[in-house]
Amino acid sequence: IYPSDIEAVLVQHPGVREAAVVGVPSRKWGETPVAFVVGEVEGLRDWANERLGKTQRLAAVVAVDELPRSHI
Repeated sequence: IYPSDIEAVLVQHPGVREAAVVGVPSRKWGETPVAFVVGEVEGLRDWANERLGKTQRLAAVVAVDELPRSHI
């Protein structure tokens, strides 16, 4: 699973300005994706999971005010 593939789907949603996906520990899968999103998150997980492959489906979506950025 590539986070960038999931992020590309998330930013297609009109309420999402930015998205970052990371893997978090999962007892069932070893790791599962969680999205951090700047923008609207209500109903976003279901919307995204309808468009993602079975192994890419999000476990959670977390709203944040901004994503951390470096100068690079």
